[in-house]
Amino acid sequence: MKIEFHVQNLKCGGCANTIVSKLEAMEDVEEVQVNPESGMVRVRYGSEPTAVMLREKLRTPGYPVLEDDNGVLLKAKSYVSCAVGRFGN
Repeated sequence: MKIEFHVQNLKCGGCANTIVSKLEAMEDVEEVQVNPESGMVRVRYGSEPTAVMLREKLRTPGYPVLEDDNGVLLKAKSYVSCAVGRFGN
């Protein structure tokens, strides 16, 4: 199964690295593609996890989907997650 999300706060390769590592760590996620220019995240997965679980996994490091609120705390989290993604590789 495939699902696509348009996420907020996705600005660069560091953000993309963080998103890929968080989602690929989930059981049953087979492939993750992130495009920082468009803000799109595509995920191919088996029967689990559900879309709700994927959305929460994106939100936790500061990358909520477009339809969700994007407060100051999430923006701050995304900056930290971005830095981790840049220097973690």
